[in-house]
Amino acid sequence: MRWSIPMSERAFDRDQIAHFTPEYHPKAPGDMRRQTIAALSEHGVGLDAGAELAIELTVTELVTNGMRYGGIVGRLDVFLYLETGGFLTVEVWDGEGAVEPVIKQAADDDDSGRGLALVAGLAERLWWERASFAKKVCARISLRTPAESALDPRRDPQPAAV
Repeated sequence: MRWSIPMSERAFDRDQIAHFTPEYHPKAPGDMRRQTIAALSEHGVGLDAGAELAIELTVTELVTNGMRYGGIVGRLDVFLYLETGGFLTVEVWDGEGAVEPVIKQAADDDDSGRGLALVAGLAERLWWERASFAKKVCARISLRTPAESALDPRRDPQPAAV
């Protein structure tokens, strides 16, 4: 499944709360995950476990993909914006980024290829844009994600396929 949803409209009321420029290093996704949660905490944003998990996974996947498929090794920018209505937008700029993001159905034995599909399922919106000097991949995530209810064992189980 290919996707390219340019997003020209912008929320008018949003505050940039952080800008990070991580080094290309295997620990960068984890560092960005921790720094994102710390930035939200510094801005007084309380998260339930489900929202925190969704944000951590999103940041990890977008940073990992930016490092893997970005055009200019050594330059990666991560921007965090608080949006009206209780949302966080994560933007990852990855240099020239010649590789377009693709959400695909990974085969059972594939070692990779599930990250963007997971992010698409967690985010309210996932899109990407190309600029003359870079590509950015963005995800808009609810800060009030009731993901804990999805993991609640008391919830009615889904019927089994027949």
